[in-house]
Amino acid sequence: MEGVSAHAVHGIVGGGIGAETGIGGARRGADTGSGAPGRGLETGLGAAGGSAGAGVGDVGKGGQLEKDRRKEASRQAMEARKKREEELARQAEEAIKKKLEEKRQSEKEKKREFERQAQEARRREEELARQAEEAKHLGVAGRGAGTEVGDVGRGGQLEKDKRKEASRQAMEARKKREEELARQAEVARQRKLEEERQWLQSEITRLDQENQSIAQDVQDFEVKNESIKALNRDLGHQWSKLSADLDAQQKVLNQLPPSVSIDPPADTLIQLFNSLNASIADYAFEVLRGLNDKAESRALDKDDFASLRNLFKIRSDDPTNDFTVEPNIRPFLDKLEKMKEDLTPMDIIDPIIQFALCHHLYFKIFMPFTPSLTAGDSNALHDIYTKFRRGEPQERAARWRSITYKQLLSMQKPGALLQFIEDETNVFVELVYHILNALNKGEEAKPPTDLFKAAGDIFLAAMKVQERVKTEYISFDYEVTFYRRDIPKAMEIVDGAEKVALKLMRPIFDPGLMEASQGAIGTTAQSVWMTVGLGMIALKGVRNDGGIVKGEMRAPVKAKVICDNWDPNT
Repeated sequence: MEGVSAHAVHGIVGGGIGAETGIGGARRGADTGSGAPGRGLETGLGAAGGSAGAGVGDVGKGGQLEKDRRKEASRQAMEARKKREEELARQAEEAIKKKLEEKRQSEKEKKREFERQAQEARRREEELARQAEEAKHLGVAGRGAGTEVGDVGRGGQLEKDKRKEASRQAMEARKKREEELARQAEVARQRKLEEERQWLQSEITRLDQENQSIAQDVQDFEVKNESIKALNRDLGHQWSKLSADLDAQQKVLNQLPPSVSIDPPADTLIQLFNSLNASIADYAFEVLRGLNDKAESRALDKDDFASLRNLFKIRSDDPTNDFTVEPNIRPFLDKLEKMKEDLTPMDIIDPIIQFALCHHLYFKIFMPFTPSLTAGDSNALHDIYTKFRRGEPQERAARWRSITYKQLLSMQKPGALLQFIEDETNVFVELVYHILNALNKGEEAKPPTDLFKAAGDIFLAAMKVQERVKTEYISFDYEVTFYRRDIPKAMEIVDGAEKVALKLMRPIFDPGLMEASQGAIGTTAQSVWMTVGLGMIALKGVRNDGGIVKGEMRAPVKAKVICDNWDPNT
């Protein structure tokens, strides 16, 4: 048993070593092959940005970093392999110990059974001896009776013969019982030996099969390892070729004079953006058809405003509101409720829908670096691009932005953006239905059936605008603008304890960037309540003689906003 167990240990450990070697080789190959594309989102994009922005890149430094990274990966693989070998040896030793312990327990059980049978045989032998002794006593009693009565002669001889016969039969029975017990003990011993032999044979067969399976796995890993090495070599050649082509293109672009414009006509972009704003206004008008007949004449009451506040989940005493998720419409509702004149649902639903749609488009499509990107990744990319714009000419920084945006879109799964648009459309249309139900006083809203399709078309148009802005225009950075009145958090000390103080932030109306909606323009409008039409500004970095980049800004499309002088009747 111990010889077989040691053989199993060496077989399992050897198989583990081979398997670990294959796995380690596959990992090292995968690490070497992935190289720069596998360094994480920010590092990978940084590498792409370095190639696209700076042009040539520091190949020597990158090679040394890659060499150090491979050494570190090799060291980690060796440590993982050593740990795996130790773990396999420990598991094999525990398995063998467990098997030996089970065998010892089985042998103990069989030994106890044999002892029980031997005790039973002895008990029966004693019983037979007791019966023989009783027969003997009966004979002695008979002889005594014959002496007292007299020697009957022939009758006494018959009794004596009977006792001899009984004694002989008892001896024969005892001898047969002993022989039977010995035979049964021998059969049990032979059965036990046969079971042990069969178990040992099955264990040998199983261990041989496991060794063959491990050897086949090692062979398969070696084949895969060679295939991965070949793939890594091909990827290395392709990466070198792509880097060389990108460097060559970068040199050509860097040699272009600053006066050369490679942007499409800006009028096309402005027309497309104005069409998007028109679609937002048309959508709000379509939602009006979902109001019931009473909504055109009945005046709004406190219950209506309470329903809307609850719908938008806005509380003045809650500093934890995330207004990038929920539109902050509370200041506008407060202003409406304080108006002396009676307002109907028909008067207020149009700006509410426009603001909610602008809010959704801005925070889901225009504000992230790319749509559907997480907030952390988006902020990191925005920070990188801000540094590029401060230290590089406009064209060079914008090319990095264009290349990075395209690469991020190409890395997404097929159909991911369409699924993103569908999900966000569902969220917004559900909000629209809740608004209609609140203003219809509990009566079920019956909006137009094409409301969902119209919202989906608007989200798709916004995606197209953002893609053109981020990829096609180099001379300027076109950014979408959105203004609102937020409630930021601020800490203050009240009676020796910290207390959250809510302070209203009121964006100042700027006629150069904004257009007041439904109210006097310029003179009486002071603060902005919310945006009902998105705006667009064009930013350009200009390098002066000292090498410092200064910003130049234009506003080709002004944002349409509702201000503190809003009048629903104009």
